[in-house]
Order: sequence, then structure tokens, then C-alpha cells
Amino acid sequence: MRRRFSFVELHPTGEPTSSMLRSWLRSEGLPDTAVLLLEELNSRIAERDFQLGPSYFMRRSLYEEPGALARAWRTSILPLLADQEPGDTSDRFALDELLDELGIEEASLLRQAPSADEADGEDVSGPA
Repeated sequence: MRRRFSFVELHPTGEPTSSMLRSWLRSEGLPDTAVLLLEELNSRIAERDFQLGPSYFMRRSLYEEPGALARAWRTSILPLLADQEPGDTSDRFALDELLDELGIEEASLLRQAPSADEADGEDVSGPA
């Protein structure tokens, strides 16, 4: 069968995919620490074609509910890696270990609730 369309690679390390998560986090008003986590995770995956894309980290619930990232890691990311990577993946891809190495606390990934003044609509930016 002949291919009658162009092929464009969308690998996690190439554009436009590599900047997608950072752009999404900024548009959501979130810190870009999840980008560091994704990059470190992908650096540990031996096979280039098995590296993860940004969509695993582009769900608002991951940044709003405490424990949501750990749950997604346990139920989505680790099972995928276990299928793709030989041997025991639990230590090499452990979320706690990755966060520790990067100096990131899981709570720092969460969306920060506005202060009481911000929630009331008051300008808390200081004198103009």
C-alpha cells in the first residue's frame, strides 16, 4: 500500500511538542516544574521511541487535587513504562525519587489558591 500523505514526527524532544507543556502550564497560571519532571523521566527511558509526550501532564486535575499526580503516575505512567522497559522499573521511575533528585515537592506543582484579598477582587499588587 502506498502512503499518500506526509509524515511529520511529533517526538517529545522536538518542536512543537517539546514546548507544548511549558506553554500550557503558563496559560493555566501554573509553575513549569512539571516540565523538569517530564524531561527527567524521559532522560531515564532508554528507547527514544518510548519517551512520553506532554499530554500525561496536561490535565487540570493533576494540579488541583493533592495526590492526583501520584495516582496518575501509579495508574497511567508506571504501567506503560513496565510494558516498554525491561526489568524492574519501580526504582528507576519512582515519582518520589524523581522529585527528590529534582528538588521538587509534589505540593509545589499544585495550583495555588488565591489569597482572601485576591478572591474578594481587591488589588493586592501594592501602590501604583
